[in-house]
Amino acid sequence: MLDFVNEIKGPAIRMAKLYIAQAVMTATYIYSLSCVGERLAMTMREDLFASILRQDVAFYDAHKSGEIMSRLTTDIQEFKSSFKQVISMGLRSMAQTVGSTISLYMISPEMTGATLLVLPAVIGVGTFLGAYLRSMSKEAQKQTAKASGVADECVSNIRTVRAFAMEDEEVLRYKNELDAARSLNERLGMGIGLFQGGVNLFLNGVVLGTLYYGGYLLSNQQVTPGDLMSFLVATQTIQRSLGQMSLLFGQMIKGMSAGGRVLEYTSMKPSIPMKGGDTIPFHSLFGDIEFKNVDFR
Repeated sequence: MLDFVNEIKGPAIRMAKLYIAQAVMTATYIYSLSCVGERLAMTMREDLFASILRQDVAFYDAHKSGEIMSRLTTDIQEFKSSFKQVISMGLRSMAQTVGSTISLYMISPEMTGATLLVLPAVIGVGTFLGAYLRSMSKEAQKQTAKASGVADECVSNIRTVRAFAMEDEEVLRYKNELDAARSLNERLGMGIGLFQGGVNLFLNGVVLGTLYYGGYLLSNQQVTPGDLMSFLVATQTIQRSLGQMSLLFGQMIKGMSAGGRVLEYTSMKPSIPMKGGDTIPFHSLFGDIEFKNVDFR
């Protein structure tokens, strides 16, 4: 018993050191990601708020206050959450995919080449579908903000609504806007679901193709049974990693759409600048103002 304790003591201490290092690095990684996300969101809020205040009065006539506040709060929060989740899980899945792909090539370059033949087509389809889903997500978020604007306008002017007995009409108006937002979000969910289902079908097809082609190479004694098993294990690792990345795809789409909506307001330039312009000389500035036939109603 004493000999066993002495033999296991060294490996156990080394494993404990590795576990402690992993815990410290995990805590540091999560804290750093949180700091980056919060500071990015704070900078976006500051820039967006400053840009909103620089806009012309006509901008506030064309956009409801609820819609503006939705971009300042909901859209930035959506972007921040997506940023943290995509970076955190995406880097991990990417590292697993790259490492497993290298292992696949080392085990059997023939099977790896056959597996990667269909990759360009999948990337092309994913890029096209991603652009379509981003536009759909942007429309859904725009409609949600519009519904929020209707509610905010009603609550802010509740005395006027109550004076004209328009409660039922405002409820119906808000319901219609919510129904339109629900429809758009359901269509977006269906698109994301079809994408993730297609990814799973592709990954399962890769496994079946590996079994078929690997069996052919095994029958010709070009690979060993151990190499085939190792290749399948590495393929399943890639399958799980890509499956996680496909789940992140929907979150990434929403985050990119929210960020695009924020940048739309941030990059907007007012037609009348707040500073600069012509200066009227003091000797030609007079306060002789007359009002004639002025009515008010």
